[in-house]
Amino acid sequence: MGNISPEYLTTEQFDEYCELIADGSTTRKAASQIGKARNHIWFWLENYSTEAQRNQYARSQRISAEAFAEKAIETAEDDSLDIGFTEDGKPYVKGENIQRSRLKVDVYKWSAAKKDPARYSDKQDINLGGQNGTNPVDMSLTVSFVKP
Repeated sequence: MGNISPEYLTTEQFDEYCELIADGSTTRKAASQIGKARNHIWFWLENYSTEAQRNQYARSQRISAEAFAEKAIETAEDDSLDIGFTEDGKPYVKGENIQRSRLKVDVYKWSAAKKDPARYSDKQDINLGGQNGTNPVDMSLTVSFVKP
């Protein structure tokens, strides 16, 4: 990565890159759209970016979770290619399209969960420790024996 310098990305290019990611583009597509290589951008982020730029990139990644969740909903609702017609006009179900849509929904849901697990993860977080782990819940059990 010898040709990567602090001037590799302009502020405008970096802003556009982050905006594309926030809108749901992959990092590879976003980098390509601004004419850069993804691994070069990552190198630049790690070595030359400011804390504000790293925070901007992290926010873009979190915001993109919403875009992926929306894509999942839109894909699940789109049934326009699920039915085909034979040469004699009889309708039939296009199972391959339905399976592909199901796979896309799963990928979008997975991406949203990875980018913002607090909002989109299937994992349940049960906290018995009070707010932020402070003031744990006091649990006790009292057993009394009574003679009949």
